Amino acid sequence: MHMPQSSLQAVAGALACAEPSRTLPIMTILTATATAPSCETAIDAIFDLAETRRIELELPYTGAVTPREAWALVSRQRAKLVDVRTPAEFKFVGSVPGSVNIEWRGNDILPSAMFVSALRQVARLDQPVLRLCRSAVRSHAASRAAAAAGFT
Repeated sequence: MHMPQSSLQAVAGALACAEPSRTLPIMTILTATATAPSCETAIDAIFDLAETRRIELELPYTGAVTPREAWALVSRQRAKLVDVRTPAEFKFVGSVPGSVNIEWRGNDILPSAMFVSALRQVARLDQPVLRLCRSAVRSHAASRAAAAAGFT
C-alpha cells in the first residue's frame, strides 16, 4: 500500500501524541517535515488510513489499524479497546491497560448475540471500538458481528 507523504506525516504526528508503551512494537516513520501536525489532525489521519485499509482489504467493518495506531487512538480516548480473547488469556497472558475483556465465543446466533449485548454495555454505537485478540481471527469475527449490530 502506498501512502502519500502527508498521510505518513499525519500518522507520525498521531504516534508522537500517544504515550510510548513498552508492550507495543515500535515503528519509526521518517518525514522531511520540520513541524508535526496537531494531534487532532493526526488522529483523523489514522481514521482515514483505517478506512483506506477497509477498502483495500474489502473488510465488512469500518477499518483496520496497526497496534501503534490503536494505542494512539486509545491513549487519546478516541476509541474503546475490547479484547476478545478468553478471560484466562486476558488475565494470564496479559492485557493492554484500559482494555475491556469481552470474550468472542463464535459465530453461532447465541454466542454472537451475547457478545453484542456485552459490547452494548461498555460502548455506544457511535463510538469507535477496536477489537483485538492473539492472531486477529477472533477479532475479525467479532468485528463483523459488531458491525452487523451497528457499531463502528
